[in-house]
Amino acid sequence: MVHYNIRKGVKKIKTKTSIALSAAALGIAGLVMAVAMPWAAGAGATPTSSFSLTPWTYVGAAGDCGVGTPAGTPGNVVSQWDYTTGNPSPSLYLQKSAPTTDCSSAGATVNGVSGITLTELNFDYKTGEYCGAGAPRFNVVTSDNVTHFFGCASGTQTTTTNGYTHVVFSPTNPAQAFPVIAPGTTVQTIDIVFDEQGSTHIDNISVNDQVIGGPNSKDACKNNGWKTLQDANGKTFKNQGDCVSYFATGGKNTANGS
Repeated sequence: MVHYNIRKGVKKIKTKTSIALSAAALGIAGLVMAVAMPWAAGAGATPTSSFSLTPWTYVGAAGDCGVGTPAGTPGNVVSQWDYTTGNPSPSLYLQKSAPTTDCSSAGATVNGVSGITLTELNFDYKTGEYCGAGAPRFNVVTSDNVTHFFGCASGTQTTTTNGYTHVVFSPTNPAQAFPVIAPGTTVQTIDIVFDEQGSTHIDNISVNDQVIGGPNSKDACKNNGWKTLQDANGKTFKNQGDCVSYFATGGKNTANGS
């Protein structure tokens, strides 16, 4: 059994989730720190979700990723919207350039999921980019205080006609959910986590067949999310308030950055 402590990476969230993973069950050799909407092959899905995403990065202190583990390396993780590629664009770009054992991660929090009964998860990743046993993955915490892992390589994969691979997860499939979600439990939180060395673009992230196609809510501006966003004209935001104003007015108040 390999033991880790993983934080969500959002600055204002202080709680830490303790987890125990079976490296053999996830197909991970050695030390590894073990992430969905209607989809049509060859075409980007139309965002129809009541959920939103807040990108984050996390760099831990010594011991934060397990007893005796070293501190993470600043500057080696990236989580941001990439307006140059997607299915369609923008896509969420996740990168960890430090070794997998480094106490750092990139990811995004799915907002608005508290209390839902989870029926499915899926996303598209750019074909040829990183898709490992533990990253990118969904971390789902349920009402029984169990953390469930859905790693990219364990999902059912279908290649699209436009350079992406569609990955689907079932919360009741023991080959895809570690562990499976117990009947009658509901969701507390869902995060997308990337903490293995490499990089990938993911898009059309789905929860219960609701596609989150990109930043579509003022919630995406929080926790420094405004720094990675642009308005419809490709302009950046001056600050969080500028970003919130844009989304709150449906794009009427355009960005005041460069």
